[in-house]
Amino acid sequence: MPLHQLILGPDVPLRDKALRVLKARFLKTPEALKFDLNYLDAQDLAFQDLKAALLTLPAVAERRVVFVSRAEKLDEQQLELIEQVIDRDALGCVIVLEAAQWDKRVPARKRLAAKLEVSGGEPKLTAFDLFRDLPRDRAGMLARLGELLEDEAVENILGALRWWWCHEMKRSIAAVKYKKGLLVIQEADQRIKLSGLLSREQSIEVALVKLSSLIKA
Repeated sequence: MPLHQLILGPDVPLRDKALRVLKARFLKTPEALKFDLNYLDAQDLAFQDLKAALLTLPAVAERRVVFVSRAEKLDEQQLELIEQVIDRDALGCVIVLEAAQWDKRVPARKRLAAKLEVSGGEPKLTAFDLFRDLPRDRAGMLARLGELLEDEAVENILGALRWWWCHEMKRSIAAVKYKKGLLVIQEADQRIKLSGLLSREQSIEVALVKLSSLIKA
Protein backbone atom coordinates (compact mmCIF):
# COMPACT_ATOMS: atom_id res chain seq x y z
CA MET A 1 0.00 0.00 0.00
CA PRO A 2 1.43 3.45 -0.86
CA LEU A 3 2.67 5.47 2.10
CA HIS A 4 1.71 8.82 0.57
CA GLN A 5 -1.98 9.71 0.46
CA LEU A 6 -4.64 11.59 -1.47
CA ILE A 7 -7.84 12.34 0.46
CA LEU A 8 -10.74 13.41 -1.73
CA GLY A 9 -13.77 15.44 -0.74
CA PRO A 10 -14.62 17.43 2.40
CA ASP A 11 -14.26 14.40 4.68
CA VAL A 12 -12.88 15.95 7.87
CA PRO A 13 -13.03 12.74 9.99
CA LEU A 14 -11.12 10.85 7.29
CA ARG A 15 -8.47 13.58 7.12
CA ASP A 16 -8.12 13.73 10.89
CA LYS A 17 -7.84 9.95 11.14
CA ALA A 18 -5.08 9.87 8.50
CA LEU A 19 -3.13 12.53 10.37
CA ARG A 20 -3.59 10.76 13.71
CA VAL A 21 -2.19 7.54 12.24
CA LEU A 22 0.83 9.33 10.74
CA LYS A 23 1.50 11.27 13.94
CA ALA A 24 1.37 8.08 15.98
CA ARG A 25 3.73 6.35 13.57
CA PHE A 26 6.28 9.07 12.79
CA LEU A 27 5.75 12.08 15.08
CA LYS A 28 5.84 10.52 18.52
CA THR A 29 7.26 13.43 20.54
CA PRO A 30 6.35 17.09 21.00
CA GLU A 31 9.63 18.01 19.31
CA ALA A 32 8.77 15.92 16.24
CA LEU A 33 5.33 17.55 16.01
CA LYS A 34 6.95 20.98 16.25
CA PHE A 35 9.76 20.54 13.74
CA ASP A 36 8.65 17.75 11.37
CA LEU A 37 5.01 18.54 10.54
CA ASN A 38 4.20 21.02 7.76
CA TYR A 39 0.73 22.32 6.85
CA LEU A 40 0.57 23.94 3.41
CA ASP A 41 -2.31 25.48 1.45
CA ALA A 42 -1.97 24.93 -2.31
CA GLN A 43 -3.88 28.14 -2.99
CA ASP A 44 -1.16 30.60 -4.10
CA LEU A 45 1.54 28.20 -2.86
CA ALA A 46 4.94 29.20 -4.25
CA PHE A 47 6.97 26.46 -5.90
CA GLN A 48 10.00 27.24 -3.74
CA ASP A 49 7.94 26.95 -0.54
CA LEU A 50 6.65 23.54 -1.60
CA LYS A 51 10.15 22.47 -2.60
CA ALA A 52 11.57 23.55 0.76
CA ALA A 53 8.92 21.58 2.65
CA LEU A 54 9.44 18.43 0.60
CA LEU A 55 13.24 18.46 0.45
CA THR A 56 14.05 19.42 4.04
CA LEU A 57 15.34 16.41 5.95
CA PRO A 58 13.63 15.41 9.22
CA ALA A 59 14.94 17.27 12.25
CA VAL A 60 13.81 14.79 14.91
CA ALA A 61 11.46 12.17 13.49
CA GLU A 62 12.11 9.26 11.16
CA ARG A 63 10.06 11.04 8.48
CA ARG A 64 8.58 14.48 8.08
CA VAL A 65 4.86 14.76 7.33
CA VAL A 66 3.82 17.37 4.76
CA PHE A 67 0.07 18.00 4.54
CA VAL A 68 -1.20 20.01 1.55
CA SER A 69 -4.80 21.24 1.58
CA ARG A 70 -6.69 22.34 -1.56
CA ALA A 71 -4.29 20.17 -3.56
CA GLU A 72 -6.48 20.53 -6.65
CA LYS A 73 -4.85 23.99 -6.96
CA LEU A 74 -1.35 22.53 -7.46
CA ASP A 75 0.07 23.35 -10.89
CA GLU A 76 1.85 20.92 -13.20
CA GLN A 77 5.35 21.89 -12.02
CA GLN A 78 4.35 21.30 -8.40
CA LEU A 79 2.69 17.98 -9.24
CA GLU A 80 5.85 16.82 -11.02
CA LEU A 81 7.97 17.80 -8.01
CA ILE A 82 5.76 15.75 -5.68
CA GLU A 83 5.99 12.79 -8.07
CA GLN A 84 9.80 13.06 -8.14
CA VAL A 85 10.00 13.12 -4.34
CA ILE A 86 7.79 10.02 -4.13
CA ASP A 87 9.86 8.21 -6.77
CA ARG A 88 13.14 8.96 -4.99
CA ASP A 89 11.72 8.04 -1.54
CA ALA A 90 15.04 8.89 0.03
CA LEU A 91 14.30 12.22 1.67
CA GLY A 92 12.32 11.04 4.67
CA CYS A 93 9.06 12.72 3.68
CA VAL A 94 5.43 11.54 3.90
CA ILE A 95 3.04 13.52 1.69
CA VAL A 96 -0.70 13.87 2.35
CA LEU A 97 -2.77 15.74 -0.25
CA GLU A 98 -6.32 16.86 0.48
CA ALA A 99 -8.40 17.84 -2.57
CA ALA A 100 -12.03 18.65 -3.28
CA GLN A 101 -11.70 16.82 -6.62
CA TRP A 102 -8.95 15.28 -8.74
CA ASP A 103 -9.38 15.43 -12.52
CA LYS A 104 -7.38 12.48 -13.87
CA ARG A 105 -7.73 13.73 -17.43
CA VAL A 106 -4.70 15.87 -16.50
CA PRO A 107 -1.76 13.48 -17.14
CA ALA A 108 0.30 14.71 -14.17
CA ARG A 109 -2.63 14.12 -11.80
CA LYS A 110 -3.33 10.68 -13.23
CA ARG A 111 0.30 9.61 -12.82
CA LEU A 112 0.46 10.95 -9.29
CA ALA A 113 -2.82 9.35 -8.18
CA ALA A 114 -1.45 5.96 -9.22
CA LYS A 115 1.35 6.39 -6.66
CA LEU A 116 -0.88 7.47 -3.78
CA GLU A 117 -3.28 5.75 -1.43
CA VAL A 118 -6.56 7.36 -2.52
CA SER A 119 -9.49 7.58 -0.10
CA GLY A 120 -12.74 9.49 0.22
CA GLY A 121 -14.61 11.12 -2.63
CA GLU A 122 -17.64 9.86 -4.49
CA PRO A 123 -18.18 6.11 -5.02
CA LYS A 124 -16.40 4.93 -8.14
CA LEU A 125 -18.52 5.11 -11.28
CA THR A 126 -19.27 1.76 -12.92
CA ALA A 127 -20.53 0.88 -16.38
CA PHE A 128 -23.83 -0.27 -14.89
CA ASP A 129 -24.37 3.16 -13.31
CA LEU A 130 -23.98 4.55 -16.81
CA PHE A 131 -26.48 2.18 -18.42
CA ARG A 132 -29.17 3.01 -15.88
CA ASP A 133 -29.20 6.54 -17.32
CA LEU A 134 -29.71 5.37 -20.92
CA PRO A 135 -33.42 6.14 -21.18
CA ARG A 136 -33.46 9.23 -18.96
CA ASP A 137 -30.41 11.46 -19.17
CA ARG A 138 -28.50 11.18 -22.44
CA ALA A 139 -26.38 14.29 -21.90
CA GLY A 140 -25.42 13.23 -18.38
CA MET A 141 -24.74 9.71 -19.58
CA LEU A 142 -22.27 10.90 -22.23
CA ALA A 143 -20.51 13.14 -19.71
CA ARG A 144 -20.12 10.22 -17.32
CA LEU A 145 -18.91 8.02 -20.18
CA GLY A 146 -15.91 10.33 -20.53
CA GLU A 147 -15.22 9.94 -16.80
CA LEU A 148 -15.54 6.15 -17.00
CA LEU A 149 -13.16 5.94 -19.96
CA GLU A 150 -10.41 7.46 -17.79
CA ASP A 151 -10.21 4.19 -15.83
CA GLU A 152 -11.95 1.53 -17.91
CA ALA A 153 -11.04 0.02 -21.28
CA VAL A 154 -13.56 0.38 -24.11
CA GLU A 155 -13.73 -3.41 -24.47
CA ASN A 156 -14.68 -3.81 -20.80
CA ILE A 157 -17.45 -1.22 -21.12
CA LEU A 158 -18.81 -2.93 -24.22
CA GLY A 159 -18.71 -6.33 -22.49
CA ALA A 160 -20.65 -4.91 -19.55
CA LEU A 161 -23.10 -3.30 -21.97
CA ARG A 162 -23.71 -6.61 -23.72
CA TRP A 163 -24.32 -8.38 -20.40
CA TRP A 164 -26.66 -5.62 -19.20
CA TRP A 165 -28.66 -5.60 -22.43
CA CYS A 166 -29.07 -9.39 -22.41
CA HIS A 167 -29.90 -9.74 -18.72
CA GLU A 168 -31.61 -6.49 -17.76
CA MET A 169 -33.36 -5.34 -20.93
CA LYS A 170 -34.50 -8.58 -22.56
CA ARG A 171 -37.71 -8.68 -20.53
CA SER A 172 -38.12 -4.91 -20.33
CA ILE A 173 -38.62 -4.01 -23.98
CA ALA A 174 -40.31 -5.50 -27.04
CA ALA A 175 -38.54 -8.39 -28.76
CA VAL A 176 -38.03 -6.36 -31.93
CA LYS A 177 -36.26 -3.58 -30.02
CA TYR A 178 -34.22 -6.10 -28.09
CA LYS A 179 -32.91 -7.70 -31.30
CA LYS A 180 -32.12 -4.31 -32.80
CA GLY A 181 -30.16 -3.47 -29.68
CA LEU A 182 -28.09 -6.63 -30.07
CA LEU A 183 -27.24 -5.55 -33.61
CA VAL A 184 -26.19 -2.11 -32.35
CA ILE A 185 -23.84 -3.75 -29.82
CA GLN A 186 -22.48 -6.13 -32.45
CA GLU A 187 -21.81 -3.23 -34.81
CA ALA A 188 -19.97 -1.34 -32.03
CA ASP A 189 -17.87 -4.41 -31.32
CA GLN A 190 -16.78 -4.65 -34.95
CA ARG A 191 -15.91 -0.96 -35.13
CA ILE A 192 -13.90 -1.12 -31.90
CA LYS A 193 -11.85 -4.05 -33.19
CA LEU A 194 -11.02 -2.21 -36.42
CA SER A 195 -10.64 1.38 -35.19
CA GLY A 196 -7.97 3.56 -33.62
CA LEU A 197 -8.26 4.75 -30.03
CA LEU A 198 -10.37 7.86 -30.70
CA SER A 199 -12.77 6.04 -33.01
CA ARG A 200 -13.07 3.21 -30.47
CA GLU A 201 -14.33 5.63 -27.87
CA GLN A 202 -16.67 7.22 -30.40
CA SER A 203 -18.00 3.76 -31.26
CA ILE A 204 -19.17 3.10 -27.70
CA GLU A 205 -20.66 6.60 -27.54
CA VAL A 206 -22.62 6.04 -30.76
CA ALA A 207 -23.85 2.67 -29.48
CA LEU A 208 -25.14 4.21 -26.25
CA VAL A 209 -26.94 6.99 -28.12
CA LYS A 210 -28.58 4.45 -30.47
CA LEU A 211 -29.67 2.24 -27.59
CA SER A 212 -31.06 5.24 -25.73
CA SER A 213 -33.11 6.23 -28.77
CA LEU A 214 -34.26 2.64 -29.19
CA ILE A 215 -35.50 2.42 -25.59
CA LYS A 216 -37.36 5.73 -25.88
CA ALA A 217 -38.98 4.97 -29.25
